[in-house]
Amino acid sequence: VKESWFLNIPVISKHYRVIALDSRGVGDTDRSGDTYTMRRMAEDTVGLLDALQIERAHIVGVSLGSMIAQEVAIRFPQRVNKLVLAATTPGMSDAANKDIWDKKTAELRRRTGMSDDFNERIMNDPDSIDVLKIMVGLTRNAFGRPIFRIPMVMGARYYFTKVGPAGVLDQLRAVSKHNTIDRLNQIKAPTMVIAGTDDKIVPIEFSRIVAQHIPDARLLEFQKGSHSFFMEMSRRFNREVIAFLKG
Repeated sequence: VKESWFLNIPVISKHYRVIALDSRGVGDTDRSGDTYTMRRMAEDTVGLLDALQIERAHIVGVSLGSMIAQEVAIRFPQRVNKLVLAATTPGMSDAANKDIWDKKTAELRRRTGMSDDFNERIMNDPDSIDVLKIMVGLTRNAFGRPIFRIPMVMGARYYFTKVGPAGVLDQLRAVSKHNTIDRLNQIKAPTMVIAGTDDKIVPIEFSRIVAQHIPDARLLEFQKGSHSFFMEMSRRFNREVIAFLKG
């Protein structure tokens, strides 16, 4: 949710107008009955730009946001100035990278309580999924520093108990179908990919694949960075993003 940018927005907004949004189904954005896809959420993003009468913008996305940002850059290239993709993934990888995809996905499922048949269940039997358990597990693994991890896990328990599973399940379905591996070469915007070497949610190997497939993309690795390095290493993240956007 947009509140997770609390260490970034005050700094970046000194240089740029910052617009932070909740993707559909979470935070302050209503849930719709439509099937969620990254394409649909990319259209939401462009719709917001339209409503604000913004022709072009720098797009910065982390994790799910980075997947949406990929689709924005692919489908609406005329709306993107520069692109920052953090803790990102192309989704289901191509055959050359299938072994690493399967291995890393299995590791994530073991750590967070997802079953081996998670993707099948989320499409066909969503009621069998314990969303609170999974989201708390994801949150616990998203942070490397206890000073962040402990309050964020507590916050996740409160938030996901309060909002219920529906919107979260919708988003997890969209993530399970995300696949840009054959389209990343269509991205024309100057792109920086940033990843933490200790990311347990979206392993750095996937960010490296994304960077390899986007023409002239720059890859920046944060040593010992967790999935939430944009918070835990916010000063460096802010500095690198601002420098890239101004460069």
